[in-house]
Amino acid sequence: LEKGKNLVYPDKYLALVGEGLAKKLNIKLNDYITVLTNTVDGSINAIDFKVKGIISTGIKDYDAITIITPLEPAMEIVDVKGIQRLIIFLENTKYVDLAYKEIQSAIINYPLKAIRWEELATEYHKIKKLYENFLRITGSIIIVIIIFAIANSITTTILERIKEFA
Repeated sequence: LEKGKNLVYPDKYLALVGEGLAKKLNIKLNDYITVLTNTVDGSINAIDFKVKGIISTGIKDYDAITIITPLEPAMEIVDVKGIQRLIIFLENTKYVDLAYKEIQSAIINYPLKAIRWEELATEYHKIKKLYENFLRITGSIIIVIIIFAIANSITTTILERIKEFA
């Protein structure tokens, strides 16, 4: 949260706006914005929100398109009765295991499914593996260069001093 305050229940028609979007549209705290979107059946719907805060995630492209609203008006604007996916953000990844266990126990009697971020982030794991392999190869090449440099120094020293021993 860069400016303003976070959304707290029962805030209904308040929103947080991404920093890039706020700059692009010259949106300031306490301004009113109209969010216009298609409903699930294809018609157009709009709702006015009061800007309660400006957020920055550190991802410029995401901040340029983000508006965060409470769930109820978000469902109202797209004309749906339920949610398909609920994403929970934690302040620190060390709480993921605890949060996952709590969520699993809370939804045990409902036809819901909790999925950890690692299961959804397949590209993250591929890129991580690529970088790990790249670093291994680069590290191996550097070690080989160091071994050859040391061997060269030792060989040169021995060949220069061999006349003194013979």
